[in-house]
Amino acid sequence: MTPTTRSNGQDQLGRSGSAFPIRLLSLTLFAVIVGSAWPTFARSLDPAYDSQESTRTESMTQGVWRWLRLGIVSLHVLTACNGEDGSDGPAGSGGEAASLGGNAGLGASQTAEGGSATGGLSVTTGGAPLPSGGATTGSAAGTGAMPAAGGAPATGGTQPAAGGTLPTTGGTQPAAGGTLPTTGGAATGGDLTNTGGLANTGGLTTGGTATGGYAPTGGTGGTVAGDTICGTAAEGEGVTLTCPDGQIVDSVVFASYGTPSGSCGALAIGDCHSESSASRVNSLCAGRGGCTVYASNSTFGDPCNSVVKSLAVELACVVGDPIVDEGIPFKGVANCAASELAALGATWCHNWGTRPEPGYCDDPLFVPMVRAKGTENVGDAFSRLEAEIQQIGNAGYDTVLGFNEPNKTDQDNLLVARAIELWPAVTSDPDIRVGSPAVSDDGRAWLEEFMAEVQANGLRVDFVAMHWYGWNEGSCIPSALEGAINWAEQWGLPVWITEFGCMGSSHPDEQTLLDFFPPAAAMIESHQLVERYAWYPWNPFNHLYLDDEGGGRSITALGEAFAAATQYR
Repeated sequence: MTPTTRSNGQDQLGRSGSAFPIRLLSLTLFAVIVGSAWPTFARSLDPAYDSQESTRTESMTQGVWRWLRLGIVSLHVLTACNGEDGSDGPAGSGGEAASLGGNAGLGASQTAEGGSATGGLSVTTGGAPLPSGGATTGSAAGTGAMPAAGGAPATGGTQPAAGGTLPTTGGTQPAAGGTLPTTGGAATGGDLTNTGGLANTGGLTTGGTATGGYAPTGGTGGTVAGDTICGTAAEGEGVTLTCPDGQIVDSVVFASYGTPSGSCGALAIGDCHSESSASRVNSLCAGRGGCTVYASNSTFGDPCNSVVKSLAVELACVVGDPIVDEGIPFKGVANCAASELAALGATWCHNWGTRPEPGYCDDPLFVPMVRAKGTENVGDAFSRLEAEIQQIGNAGYDTVLGFNEPNKTDQDNLLVARAIELWPAVTSDPDIRVGSPAVSDDGRAWLEEFMAEVQANGLRVDFVAMHWYGWNEGSCIPSALEGAINWAEQWGLPVWITEFGCMGSSHPDEQTLLDFFPPAAAMIESHQLVERYAWYPWNPFNHLYLDDEGGGRSITALGEAFAAATQYR
C-alpha cells in the first residue's frame, strides 16, 4: 500500500516528519569527518601506509564523497517532503526531483496540498493541470500543438472549398464552350443563342457565334458587322424588311410561317410551323438590300389547315453591295433570234411554248411556258398539263411560266375558276418553280382574284409574272412602270416582268424609248423582288435589231442601250 501523508506531520507509522532528516544529516556529517581524518590516523600507526594504502584510500575517499552527495540530495528531498502544509514544497523543487529520477511513488503521493504534478515522472500525467500543483510549469496541453488550434483542416490547412482553385470561379468552364474572350463566363461567352453561343441565347448578338461566326453581328468571311431586322405579318398580308443604307441581307436568323411567338431577338417556333419557312425567306431576301415576304399558303404551303397563321422573320444584315451572281439570269428578251442574244447580253429568253426553237430562243437560255384554253375540256387539259410538266422536268428545266394573259379572249381566255381547277397539274412537280399566270395591264383584277383563290385553297405560286406596255398617253416613263411593279409586289413573292415596252397611246418614237429604257432598267434593278425581266420588241420603235440595207441585221440604238444594262441579278 502506498503511504499517504497526514495533516499533523506524521506518517502512518507514527514517525515525526522533522526528526528523521536531522538524524540522517548527523550521520552524513560524521562520515565526512571520519573520511577526512582517516589518512592521518593511519600514518601514525603504520609509516608504510602511504605506499601500501594509497589506492585503498582513494577508493575509500571516493566512496565517502559518493555517500556525502547522496546524503545531501536525500536531505533536500526529505526537507521538501517534510513541510507541514503545501507552502513548504514548491512546484519547482518537485520538478527537479523528477529530472533526477525521483521515485514516481514519492512524487505521486502528494495531493492538492503537495503538488503531485511536479514531483512525479508520470508520462500520462506529465504536468497535467491540477488545482494547485505546478500546472503552469509543465508542458500543458494549452501550450502544445493542439489540433483544434494548429493546422486543423477546418481552419489551418488549404481548404478546397475556399482556398483552392475552384472550377466554378477560377477555372475554364467547359459548359460555356471553353475560354471565352468576351467575358470568360458561361452566360455571356458560351455557345448560347441570345447572349453567346446556342440558337436562342448563344452568340448571336453579343458573345459566341454572333461576333465570330456568321450570324447577325459576325457576317460571313470577314464581312463587316451589320444590323438585325425583324418583321411580322398576319396571314394574307406582307411584311417588308429593309436593311440600313449600305447593307444587304446576309442570312435568315429566324423564319416561321404558322404560329410563332416571341419578339425580335427571342422568336420561337410554335405548334404550327412550315418547314419551308427559312428556305423561302432566304430565296426572297438573301443578298438584297431588302425584301417583301407575303404570309400565305401559296408562299409556304399550309402547315396546319383551319388554323389562323402568321409570319415572323428575323434577318441579319451586313455591310456590302447587293450580290451579283452570274448564275442567276436577270435581263432577257421575248421572241428574239438566238444569234442576237449574245450581242444583246441577254441571259434568258422565252417563246410562249414548252420547248426551245433552234435558231431562235434556244438553250441554255430558254424558259418554258404552259398554256390552256377556256374552250378545252377541263379533264383533257388537266392530263395534258401534267404530261407537259413531266416532260419539262425530264428535259432538265427547273422553272416554268404559267398561263399567258388568261384575262384576254385572244390569248388563253380562262376564267379564274377554270385556272384554279387546272393549277394542281401545273404545280405537280415539286422540283419545278412555277410562275403565276401573266396578265396584261387591264387584267389586274383577274390576277388578284386568282391569288386569293390560291391562298384559300393552299395552292402554290413561286413567283408572280406580269406584263406592262405603257399604253396610255404620256405613260412611257419609268414611274408608270414602277407603279405596276409595286402592285405585283403586294404578295411578297419574286416578280418576273415577262413582257414590257412602250406602246399605244403613248405614241413612242425612238428618242422616247431611248429616254425611257436606261432609267427604267435602273429602277427595275432597285426593286429587290424583281428577279427577271424580258423586253418584247414587237413594234418598230421597240426593236433591238432591224434589217439593214445589206440584207443583214443591225443592232439599234435602243439595242445598244439594252446591251449596256445589267445582265445578272
